Formats: sequence, structure tokens, C-alpha cells
Amino acid sequence: MKVLIGVDDSPHSQATLEFVQKMSWPVGTRMLVVSSLAPEATRFGAYEPSAAIEAAGMVERIREFQEDLVTRSQQELTKMGVHAEGRVIEEIRVRLSSRRRNRRALT
Repeated sequence: MKVLIGVDDSPHSQATLEFVQKMSWPVGTRMLVVSSLAPEATRFGAYEPSAAIEAAGMVERIREFQEDLVTRSQQELTKMGVHAEGRVIEEIRVRLSSRRRNRRALT
């Protein structure tokens, strides 16, 4: 079985992790812990070069926070004996809408 768990810094995300930890999972279950950087976080300063330099540092700090969150969540799941992987995904909405457009173009 494969389980996708989206995490952020909300109480709902923590409750989800606690729920997943309490559940009984079949042997061989694989968990993927994912956090997504909001597209807005990667576009700070898009039109102002000096702001873009400052924004790059801000985006990096946000990414580091998300990576730490995913790592901690992944470690919690691994402690319970389940194989868990973690990823921080950037601009997922942009990628998904791009895939939809590409599919429509093919049909």
C-alpha cells in the first residue's frame, strides 16, 4: 500500500500524522511525506531586481523550514516501522495545470 501525507505547520497536519501513527498498516506499506512551497513563495520580487535578491534568501529559509518539517515527519513514521520518504515540492499547482494543458493538446 502507498500512502501520501501532505504536511505543513498546522494543527490539522499534526493531527493527521498522529492518526496515521495510530493506524495499523499492512506489511510493506510505503509512506510519502510531502510539503509544497506555495507558488507565491517562489515569486517574491519577480518584477523588482533588488527585491529578488532579498526574496531569494527568504525563499531559501521557507524551503529549509519545509524540509525540516518533512524530515521530522518522516522520522516519526520511520520510528513506527514503516518505510517513509519525504519531499518538498515547488509550484505543484503550476505543474499540474501544465500537465492538464499538455493532455488537452494531445487529444
